[in-house]
Order: sequence, then C-alpha cells, then structure tokens
Amino acid sequence: MRTSLTEGDVLASDRDREQVASALKDATAEGRLSVDELSDRLDQAYGARTRAELDRAVAGLPTRAPATGDEGYPVWAVVGAAAGTVLLPFGSLVAFVSGLVLLRSEQVPMRRFQLKLWVAGAVGWQAISLAIALIFLR
Repeated sequence: MRTSLTEGDVLASDRDREQVASALKDATAEGRLSVDELSDRLDQAYGARTRAELDRAVAGLPTRAPATGDEGYPVWAVVGAAAGTVLLPFGSLVAFVSGLVLLRSEQVPMRRFQLKLWVAGAVGWQAISLAIALIFLR
C-alpha cells in the first residue's frame, strides 16, 4: 500500500527514473558500486514514486557537473554534418548533370518540361547549399 504524498514531494517521471538508472549504471562501470548494490538501487529507482526517493537511490554518488558546452559535439553530429556538407552539394550537382543528359534525348514535350523543372530545382538547391556554406564559412 502506498503512502500519501507530503506537500514537498514531487512525483517522479519515467524519464527521471531512467536518468537515475543511467547514473547508477555509469557509477557501476566506474567501480563505485558493486553489481549487487546496483541491483538493489535499480529496484529502488524503478520503484520510486517521488524525486526524493530517487535521490535516495543515488545517495553517496558524486553528482554530475552541468553541461558547459565545452564537451564538444557528439560524434554522430559531426559525422552527419560532414556527410551533409559533402553529399548535399554533390547530390544537386548529380541531379543537374543527369537532368541535362536526359533533357538532350527526351522528345515528349511534357517530359521535357518536367526535366527542365528538375534541372532548375537542382540549380536552386545548389545555390542554397552554396549560400549556406558561405554563411558558415565567414
């Protein structure tokens, strides 16, 4: 049977519980907790109803410093930005060249119109990519 909440208690969310569980797992990986103690504290964390109960589950562990922004970007963000920088301009260049090649051999007027729109869109996208690159390379 659960007890009633006092005025100062704040209910814990699932996200709060997951953050505490992650901190407990990290502490175990650092050698601060034994596997048995991790199991006990995880049971306590997942069974916690309030944030005060969650605080008791991480009692005795060092608190994490708030993010300062000096940590750098995650690897996936750097790789994604590099891939986007390389692929976006070249993708529109490939679309432009392929549109021109197809336009030379196409005889149906409606398809020629569609290919002209394709080439114009590729040129527009290339211009946007170049403008974005120039903005960020200033």
